[in-house]
Amino acid sequence: DVQQELQDVLSDFVYFPERTMDILKEKVPNEKDYKAMLNEDYARAGKEGTIRYSEEKVLFPIRHKRQDGTPIVISIRRSSYATSKLPWYLSYIDSYVKPEKPAGKTGLGHELENFAYLGPWQSFLSALAEKALTEPWDFEGAGRKNYDILKSYIRYTFYRLQLEDKVAIDDDNKFAAFNTGLVNEHYDDIYACFEPEQGDYEWRFAEFCTAGSRGMGKRVVRSFNPLPQPPSYFTRKEDLLFDLEKELIVDYEHILIDGIHRLPVDVLEEECRNSKEALGILGKIHATTDFRRKRSLYRDLADLLEEDHRLFNRLRSRLEYAISLAKRQVRWNYKMAIPSYYPRNNSMSLLMPLSLEDESQVDTALVVELLPSGNYQGQTILTLRQAYLDARLLSRPDSEWLTAGSIQETTEEEYDDGE
Repeated sequence: DVQQELQDVLSDFVYFPERTMDILKEKVPNEKDYKAMLNEDYARAGKEGTIRYSEEKVLFPIRHKRQDGTPIVISIRRSSYATSKLPWYLSYIDSYVKPEKPAGKTGLGHELENFAYLGPWQSFLSALAEKALTEPWDFEGAGRKNYDILKSYIRYTFYRLQLEDKVAIDDDNKFAAFNTGLVNEHYDDIYACFEPEQGDYEWRFAEFCTAGSRGMGKRVVRSFNPLPQPPSYFTRKEDLLFDLEKELIVDYEHILIDGIHRLPVDVLEEECRNSKEALGILGKIHATTDFRRKRSLYRDLADLLEEDHRLFNRLRSRLEYAISLAKRQVRWNYKMAIPSYYPRNNSMSLLMPLSLEDESQVDTALVVELLPSGNYQGQTILTLRQAYLDARLLSRPDSEWLTAGSIQETTEEEYDDGE
């Protein structure tokens, strides 16, 4: 489907935003005609078979190299620019070179750890929490201050900043910093500062500061103009508000089969009451605390659901009713639909409350994404813990149904981090 949208000449179907082109010119100086260069390298990538598709992006290498000798990679995405008549746009220039790192640090959430030596997580997070405006950084029932919410927040904030090329590095003065997106009690931006490190890492965490303050704060002002900027998420008002006039299409198969482990177990038991095989699997799920065993059992249940259409339709009807209730709630109060950022797809979405077990109690969240066609796609469901972590990347959720104090800390999602 994507291949059919791509044309032979890049500029015939791709809009080149001025800001992204400025970044390209900064990364690739001394090129006479940047549009011609992109057209030529895109055509070459097509002939060589090096154009690829990943996470809603089309990527291809260009002739210019990163510092490690690998090609700089260009990303294009389907366009949402109101001023563009072209269906795709130039979205990202990937010139980032990963430093050497110890084995085992993989996944989007580990980019900060790959970038720099942070020291013990507990010390790093407690220093940031102490500096930042007070808010709950743990879910209800956490035995001690683990800062689980803050850890997720800073990891994926850094990931987003990398995508936007907002991690500031002063090579001359051997200094690096990024805007954490958090503020202190005076609403001053808090920056994370880094100095050179030896060995497996290029950088070492130094301290958190505000611009112009004692210590690193003065160095931030001296090294960077403009100062490091916080991540940007919103590009259109539709990222913030759910339009009830638009059609919502739900991927029921993905939600009920691939995401069956996120449905409340009591709901599964109620809807599977006429299936001895399903109840047997659910009984085993109740009985085990081994998350690998649970993962295997949920797969067995998903396989059964694919074969038993009556059972699938019972669960689908339950989900359809919960979604219709959510839409009525959003009509009553637009704040019930909460904006969020999904790191894996690098995309914005809205979270809608689902009450699958009891109408008076929200137990899961529906992830709704606005498509270029103008329709909404109900992509998946999240547990409330996952929903809060995704929503908190933008701001502290201002909603009666999604609060840190109402979500119990759990280890049940070790195999399902929702990254």
